Amino acid sequence: MFKYNKHTPLDQDHIKYLFDLDFVTGILVWKNPTSLKIFKGAIAGCLRKDNYRVIGIYGKLYLAHRIIYLYINGQWPENLIDHKTCDPANNKPNLIRDATKSQNGMNRGLQSNNTSGYRGISWDKNYNKWHAYIKINGKRIHLGYFELLQNAVEAREIAEQKYFGDFNYKQAA
Repeated sequence: MFKYNKHTPLDQDHIKYLFDLDFVTGILVWKNPTSLKIFKGAIAGCLRKDNYRVIGIYGKLYLAHRIIYLYINGQWPENLIDHKTCDPANNKPNLIRDATKSQNGMNRGLQSNNTSGYRGISWDKNYNKWHAYIKINGKRIHLGYFELLQNAVEAREIAEQKYFGDFNYKQAA
Protein backbone atom coordinates (compact mmCIF):
# COMPACT_ATOMS: atom_id res chain seq x y z
CA MET A 1 0.00 0.00 0.00
CA PHE A 2 1.28 3.42 -0.94
CA LYS A 3 1.44 6.17 1.66
CA TYR A 4 1.36 9.31 -0.43
CA ASN A 5 0.09 12.81 0.12
CA LYS A 6 0.36 16.15 -1.70
CA HIS A 7 3.92 16.62 -0.42
CA THR A 8 5.20 13.30 -1.78
CA PRO A 9 6.54 13.41 -5.35
CA LEU A 10 4.63 11.08 -7.63
CA ASP A 11 6.58 8.34 -9.40
CA GLN A 12 5.76 5.82 -12.12
CA ASP A 13 4.90 3.00 -9.70
CA HIS A 14 2.37 5.12 -7.87
CA ILE A 15 0.84 6.49 -11.08
CA LYS A 16 0.39 2.92 -12.31
CA TYR A 17 -1.17 2.04 -8.96
CA LEU A 18 -3.67 4.92 -9.28
CA PHE A 19 -4.54 4.68 -12.98
CA ASP A 20 -5.02 2.42 -15.95
CA LEU A 21 -3.99 3.97 -19.25
CA ASP A 22 -5.82 3.23 -22.46
CA PHE A 23 -2.93 3.34 -24.94
CA VAL A 24 -5.31 3.69 -27.92
CA THR A 25 -7.25 6.71 -26.64
CA GLY A 26 -4.75 8.23 -24.20
CA ILE A 27 -7.35 8.29 -21.44
CA LEU A 28 -6.45 7.66 -17.80
CA VAL A 29 -9.04 5.76 -15.76
CA TRP A 30 -9.04 5.60 -11.98
CA LYS A 31 -7.95 2.22 -10.69
CA ASN A 32 -7.46 3.27 -7.06
CA PRO A 33 -9.15 6.66 -6.50
CA THR A 34 -7.60 9.11 -4.03
CA SER A 35 -10.96 10.55 -2.96
CA LEU A 36 -14.31 9.16 -1.87
CA LYS A 37 -15.96 11.43 -4.47
CA ILE A 38 -14.28 9.48 -7.30
CA PHE A 39 -15.29 5.96 -8.25
CA LYS A 40 -13.17 3.20 -9.68
CA GLY A 41 -13.35 3.08 -13.48
CA ALA A 42 -14.13 6.79 -13.88
CA ILE A 43 -12.23 8.80 -16.46
CA ALA A 44 -9.67 10.83 -14.55
CA GLY A 45 -9.86 14.59 -14.49
CA CYS A 46 -11.75 17.17 -16.48
CA LEU A 47 -11.14 19.40 -19.48
CA ARG A 48 -10.24 23.02 -18.89
CA LYS A 49 -11.50 25.78 -21.21
CA ASP A 50 -8.22 25.57 -23.17
CA ASN A 51 -8.93 21.84 -23.81
CA TYR A 52 -6.14 20.53 -21.53
CA ARG A 53 -7.17 17.73 -19.18
CA VAL A 54 -6.27 18.26 -15.51
CA ILE A 55 -6.36 15.63 -12.79
CA GLY A 56 -6.51 16.24 -9.06
CA ILE A 57 -4.32 13.90 -7.02
CA TYR A 58 -4.16 14.42 -3.25
CA GLY A 59 -5.46 17.97 -3.61
CA LYS A 60 -2.92 18.98 -6.27
CA LEU A 61 -3.70 19.51 -9.98
CA TYR A 62 -1.60 17.83 -12.68
CA LEU A 63 -1.85 18.04 -16.46
CA ALA A 64 -2.91 14.64 -17.79
CA HIS A 65 -0.33 14.62 -20.58
CA ARG A 66 2.49 14.99 -18.01
CA ILE A 67 1.09 12.09 -15.97
CA ILE A 68 0.86 9.96 -19.12
CA TYR A 69 4.46 10.81 -19.97
CA LEU A 70 5.51 9.68 -16.47
CA TYR A 71 3.35 6.54 -16.79
CA ILE A 72 5.12 5.56 -20.03
CA ASN A 73 8.68 6.82 -19.53
CA GLY A 74 9.20 6.35 -15.80
CA GLN A 75 10.20 9.97 -15.25
CA TRP A 76 8.68 13.40 -15.43
CA PRO A 77 9.37 15.26 -18.69
CA GLU A 78 12.37 17.59 -18.51
CA ASN A 79 10.60 20.31 -20.50
CA LEU A 80 7.14 20.91 -21.91
CA ILE A 81 4.96 18.26 -23.49
CA ASP A 82 4.32 18.77 -27.19
CA HIS A 83 1.12 17.43 -28.73
CA LYS A 84 2.09 16.34 -32.25
CA THR A 85 -1.44 17.00 -33.53
CA CYS A 86 -1.65 20.42 -31.82
CA ASP A 87 -4.75 19.17 -29.98
CA PRO A 88 -4.26 19.46 -26.20
CA ALA A 89 -7.11 17.00 -25.57
CA ASN A 90 -5.39 14.28 -27.63
CA ASN A 91 -3.10 12.55 -25.13
CA LYS A 92 -2.43 9.35 -27.06
CA PRO A 93 1.00 8.16 -25.92
CA ASN A 94 2.42 8.07 -29.44
CA LEU A 95 1.34 11.69 -30.03
CA ILE A 96 2.97 13.39 -27.03
CA ARG A 97 6.65 14.07 -26.49
CA ASP A 98 9.09 16.01 -24.35
CA ALA A 99 9.96 19.30 -26.07
CA THR A 100 11.71 22.57 -25.36
CA LYS A 101 9.64 25.76 -25.56
CA SER A 102 11.10 26.45 -28.99
CA GLN A 103 10.32 22.92 -30.25
CA ASN A 104 6.82 23.11 -28.82
CA GLY A 105 6.12 26.25 -30.86
CA MET A 106 7.40 24.73 -34.10
CA ASN A 107 4.31 22.67 -34.90
CA ARG A 108 1.62 25.11 -33.90
CA GLY A 109 -1.02 26.06 -36.42
CA LEU A 110 -1.84 29.40 -37.98
CA GLN A 111 -2.38 32.42 -35.79
CA SER A 112 -5.82 33.99 -35.93
CA ASN A 113 -4.49 37.17 -37.55
CA ASN A 114 -2.72 35.31 -40.38
CA THR A 115 -3.74 36.64 -43.81
CA SER A 116 -1.48 34.65 -46.18
CA GLY A 117 -2.81 31.24 -45.13
CA TYR A 118 0.75 30.06 -44.37
CA ARG A 119 2.98 30.28 -41.33
CA GLY A 120 5.98 32.59 -41.69
CA ILE A 121 4.74 34.33 -44.81
CA SER A 122 3.35 37.85 -45.02
CA TRP A 123 2.82 40.50 -47.66
CA ASP A 124 5.39 43.30 -47.46
CA LYS A 125 3.82 46.57 -48.69
CA ASN A 126 7.20 48.30 -49.00
CA TYR A 127 8.56 45.72 -51.45
CA ASN A 128 5.21 44.63 -52.92
CA LYS A 129 6.37 41.05 -52.46
CA TRP A 130 5.76 38.08 -50.21
CA HIS A 131 8.17 37.94 -47.27
CA ALA A 132 9.16 34.49 -46.00
CA TYR A 133 10.76 34.07 -42.58
CA ILE A 134 11.18 31.53 -39.80
CA LYS A 135 11.72 31.97 -36.08
CA ILE A 136 14.32 29.79 -34.33
CA ASN A 137 15.03 30.10 -30.60
CA GLY A 138 13.42 33.53 -30.55
CA LYS A 139 15.46 34.80 -33.52
CA ARG A 140 13.70 35.69 -36.77
CA ILE A 141 15.55 34.47 -39.87
CA HIS A 142 14.81 36.20 -43.19
CA LEU A 143 14.26 33.70 -46.03
CA GLY A 144 13.64 36.17 -48.83
CA TYR A 145 11.14 38.27 -50.74
CA PHE A 146 9.16 36.64 -53.52
CA GLU A 147 6.93 37.80 -56.35
CA LEU A 148 4.87 34.60 -56.16
CA LEU A 149 3.26 33.27 -53.00
CA GLN A 150 4.13 29.69 -54.02
CA ASN A 151 7.86 30.54 -54.10
CA ALA A 152 7.64 31.98 -50.58
CA VAL A 153 5.80 28.83 -49.44
CA GLU A 154 8.52 26.61 -50.93
CA ALA A 155 11.27 28.63 -49.20
CA ARG A 156 9.43 28.34 -45.89
CA GLU A 157 8.91 24.56 -46.30
CA ILE A 158 12.63 24.01 -46.99
CA ALA A 159 13.50 26.04 -43.89
CA GLU A 160 10.98 24.08 -41.76
CA GLN A 161 12.56 20.79 -42.84
CA LYS A 162 16.02 22.14 -42.04
CA TYR A 163 15.26 23.77 -38.69
CA PHE A 164 12.20 21.94 -37.34
CA GLY A 165 12.89 18.32 -38.32
CA ASP A 166 10.48 16.02 -36.47
CA PHE A 167 8.67 19.03 -34.97
CA ASN A 168 7.58 20.24 -38.41
CA TYR A 169 3.81 20.90 -38.33
CA LYS A 170 3.20 19.10 -41.63
CA GLN A 171 5.05 15.98 -40.45
CA ALA A 172 3.30 15.95 -37.09
CA ALA A 173 -0.25 16.14 -38.41
